[in-house]
Amino acid sequence: MIKKGSQKENFIGSSSGSSSTKETILLYERQLRDAAARIHTEVGQPLVALKMKVEMLRCKESSEDYEEIQRLVGIIIKNIKNSISDLSSPLVYDFGIVPALQWLTDNLKNTKDVHISFNGDELPFTCDREISILLYRVMKILLSRITDQLDPEEITVDFRTDKNCVKISILINTNNPPQQLQAFMESRDVSIIKNWMDSIKGMLSFKPPQRGKIQIILQSPLHLS
Repeated sequence: MIKKGSQKENFIGSSSGSSSTKETILLYERQLRDAAARIHTEVGQPLVALKMKVEMLRCKESSEDYEEIQRLVGIIIKNIKNSISDLSSPLVYDFGIVPALQWLTDNLKNTKDVHISFNGDELPFTCDREISILLYRVMKILLSRITDQLDPEEITVDFRTDKNCVKISILINTNNPPQQLQAFMESRDVSIIKNWMDSIKGMLSFKPPQRGKIQIILQSPLHLS
């Protein structure tokens, strides 16, 4: 069970990294638009069905109709919670980066039907909140692009810390040819993510693709100052 505040985080008023670029803003905007589309599909459609059921109850009383209404309301509540977490995960703020990444990988497993596992460092550590937020956003975008573009058979995410550093490894098994993996590594979105990592004095690197496997490594300091 995760205890609130079990991962200590520092919040500092400003970071010393580079300023946001227009490309970064556009990339972030695409993520928000994806979430908005999910709200429309996953919340709007069940609401229409709920409205139809309510209209039917004007003419008759049926326990089955009431049960169906309860089911639809449950779907709406669940989808709203997931969509809100998709926009901005409260776990990052309340519990830290590790529980947030656990939720992210579990959610991808359920929504995109991809085999993904997460191995988190259980040792307590202190991390600046800005770093946790940015790492979560980077991981969210990376995993989304990986599942959409590389059609992975399996993804393994490994999170580790030492005294001064966070290291996240993403190992991807895929049947894509090496040239497609290389194109992914050189894509515009990956270039933007590299700039994000630079802004917190971190880095994104790749191990050369081999036999349908590609490994992405994120490294970041725990503190900006």
